[in-house]
Amino acid sequence: MESEGKKILIIEDDPDISDIYESWFESDGYSVVKTSNGLHGATELLKEKFMVVIVDLNLPLKNGVDIVTFLRKSEFKNQETPAIIVSGFLKDVGELRELPKVFLLEKPASKVDVYKIIKKEAS
Repeated sequence: MESEGKKILIIEDDPDISDIYESWFESDGYSVVKTSNGLHGATELLKEKFMVVIVDLNLPLKNGVDIVTFLRKSEFKNQETPAIIVSGFLKDVGELRELPKVFLLEKPASKVDVYKIIKKEAS
């Protein structure tokens, strides 16, 4: 069974970007759960604990702002999980800038920038 501490949730509707993230993390020994819409992403957050969640802003069914707000304001096991928002629309994040453990990266995010946050916040 995979270690809980090495599991990353990717909520991204662009399969090419999602596959890039998956290849980065799996090659470094992380377990990856991918979903392509916000509703499924929120459901995954209820099911198991993740060390970090990577979220796009513009998603079908539930957007990234809704997901991260849900993550921080709900009382369940991922409430403290760091969230990395990767988007070309960071001006649209609104109140998320004020929430704890929310990190903003402009799309396309580099592996170096993503790993800097993971090493500092999720280790």
